[in-house]
Amino acid sequence: MINAQKTIKNKVRHENALCLSLLLYAEKDRLFSEELKNTVRIFLKDEYPKGGGFDYDDLNPLILMPKDRSSAVKRAWWLIDSEFQEAKGMLSAFARDEFLERPQERQLVVGVVRIAIPGITLGRLKIRKEMIIVIRKDIAGDLNIELAGKINQAGSGLLSEAIKRANNNIGRLEPEMGDWLFGDKETAFYSSGKEGMDDIKEDLGRLDIASFEVKDEKGTAVLAISPAVNQEYSNWPVAPLS
Repeated sequence: MINAQKTIKNKVRHENALCLSLLLYAEKDRLFSEELKNTVRIFLKDEYPKGGGFDYDDLNPLILMPKDRSSAVKRAWWLIDSEFQEAKGMLSAFARDEFLERPQERQLVVGVVRIAIPGITLGRLKIRKEMIIVIRKDIAGDLNIELAGKINQAGSGLLSEAIKRANNNIGRLEPEMGDWLFGDKETAFYSSGKEGMDDIKEDLGRLDIASFEVKDEKGTAVLAISPAVNQEYSNWPVAPLS
């Protein structure tokens, strides 16, 4: 039987969400901001039209905020060297100091840059790239072979999804996923209730964030989420597992 899926309002292309989050980071890191503008002016040469003009109501791009300057630099180059025309337009507009103009266009950046974003790390600390695993609360306390299998299935599924998004080219993986794959492969474990899991999946769907869920008879049992997510800004109803 085919289950009708809940319609996700205001879904945005993932690369555009990544770009928006990068520009939000740039607004708080002035040195990176100037470096980004200079790099875009050289390599994109103003050949892309003004990006933006999307309706981003109810989205939270801070979920994808780069965790440090190093991550921001990698993401910037990944976008510049990509085929994502709209994202390149957003970068070009930012380099022309146009992206934050004309609030009537309802660009998300116009409203969100006024939010106080605490604790942006300017490359002083090494930030761990962690795959996020959320386990439904009613099964989280009993780590057994069956649950371990679900966790492994979710993690492997997420990696497969990320590789598919990169057109099966590991070298073109989203930077945080690439850092995780070729790095220490650390994992952060959380638990959440059934409704909480549904809320998380809705957020992931809106920003088209790579994830993979494993279900049981009660619904989503385990959810693996891309390390591109910055858990600090998610406000998700989760509790860390010790």
